[in-house]
Amino acid sequence: MSLKARREQSVRSALSTLARQEHALLTELDSLAREQDTLRQTWRDRCNISAVLDRNALSAIKSELSDYYLTEQRLIERLHVLKHQLDELRVEKCRQAKLLKKAVTAQEKFTLLLESPCVFQER
Repeated sequence: MSLKARREQSVRSALSTLARQEHALLTELDSLAREQDTLRQTWRDRCNISAVLDRNALSAIKSELSDYYLTEQRLIERLHVLKHQLDELRVEKCRQAKLLKKAVTAQEKFTLLLESPCVFQER
C-alpha cells in the first residue's frame, strides 16, 4: 500500500471516529434538552399552588424551587459545554474532510501518472 493510500485511509478513519463522536454528543445534547424540559414542567407544576401554606410548607416549597433552579443552571452549563465541544468537533471534521479531498486528489494524480505512457521520450 502506498504512502498516499495509507494517508487517505488514516484520514477516512479519523473522519469515521469524528462522526461517532458527533453522534454521541448529539445524543447527549438531546437527552439533556429532554431532561431540561421535564425539569421545567415539574417546576411549573410545582409553582401552581393555590392553597394557603403554613410557614414550614412555604419554606419547603422555596427550598424545592431553589433546587430546581440550581439543577437547571447545571443543565444549562452542561449544554453550553457540549455545544462548544460539538462546534470544535465540526471544525476538526471539516479540516479532516479537506485533508481527505487533498489525499484523494493526490492519489488520483499518482495513479494517472503511473497509468499514462511516458510523455518524455528520446527523439
